[in-house]
Amino acid sequence: MGTKLYITDPDTGEIIDEMADGDRIIRKKSLEAWEGIRRRKEKMLERTDLMDMRYKEFNRMNTDELRALNKARKLTPDENALLFAVTPFMGNRSCAVLNRDGEEATLEDICDICGFSRSKTSVLLKMMVKKRLLARTVSGRSVIYFMNPWICTRGTLINATLLKMFGKYPVLSRGGKTWEELVNGK
Repeated sequence: MGTKLYITDPDTGEIIDEMADGDRIIRKKSLEAWEGIRRRKEKMLERTDLMDMRYKEFNRMNTDELRALNKARKLTPDENALLFAVTPFMGNRSCAVLNRDGEEATLEDICDICGFSRSKTSVLLKMMVKKRLLARTVSGRSVIYFMNPWICTRGTLINATLLKMFGKYPVLSRGGKTWEELVNGK
């Protein structure tokens, strides 16, 4: 028979209960540290000069990856321009490129957004799909483009389907490991 461990009130030292299988011991200093973190977060949220950036209107850019792509010359200036032009038109969580009305963007919509000709936009989109910066899917007669969420996303959650679409993307800022390998801890 093993030694029994008891749960005590930290203020009075009175035994409250016994430890059961799966229970964890949390030291008083750890509790105090977590309480301090919680208080600092609350205090920060009370500040009027700070804004909560979890709104769907804000994009999250992976600046390390963008720097690595540019340093390795993986993006042409026109691809950079197209990437940044369509970023504000990404769907929340889906990363789909949308038009000005919030519907899936057609090639004409993307031309309108980026200001390039139809042929130039078409070539750029093909190159960016090949580099896994964008994904292209066909739905009926429509073509839908998706932004690689490793580079840019909107909202706080990422649709799991995007991992399947971009799982083989070699993340330059992480030594070329694929996104799939990073997610699976390889």
